[in-house]
Amino acid sequence: MRSQTLFLLPLTLAAAALLLPPLLNGDAAPLARPQGPGTVTAAVPPAPDPTGDPRDARREGQWREWFPSGAMRSELDFRAGQPHGAWREWDEAGALRSEGQYEAGEETGRWSFWFEGGGLSERGEMFQGARDGAWNAWHPNGQKRYRRLYSRGALQTWEEWDPHGNSVDVSDRDR
Repeated sequence: MRSQTLFLLPLTLAAAALLLPPLLNGDAAPLARPQGPGTVTAAVPPAPDPTGDPRDARREGQWREWFPSGAMRSELDFRAGQPHGAWREWDEAGALRSEGQYEAGEETGRWSFWFEGGGLSERGEMFQGARDGAWNAWHPNGQKRYRRLYSRGALQTWEEWDPHGNSVDVSDRDR
């Protein structure tokens, strides 16, 4: 039986929560290592939070998700129920597929994504949960696919290329 690998693009926290329900639902027992295939674990026991959603308060420390084979699928740190710190995701063979940072529940800093097989597919900066600055992507053959410039989530300019390196779309107008 072949496992599906979850591929997370830099999205809002709400969208990420939809893509990562097993990791974000807070139903896992707090353990330091996997108890069995497919388990999600936390590094420390949950603490009650009388002011928020009880499920959110239970997420604290490092949480991990595992493939049925026992290989680690993803790793995400939580602080006060929100993603905070490093996010990493691997394929079942152990190759890194995506990585980024969260700060108080929002994507921040450099986010990178790789194709199956290892080539870099996309990289860019996030600021307070939105794309900010240059985002570059590549075709599987290594040719640049696009370069997009964002300002706090708003696409400003872009250029796109086909897999042979020929320019196919350019814009410098504000959106």
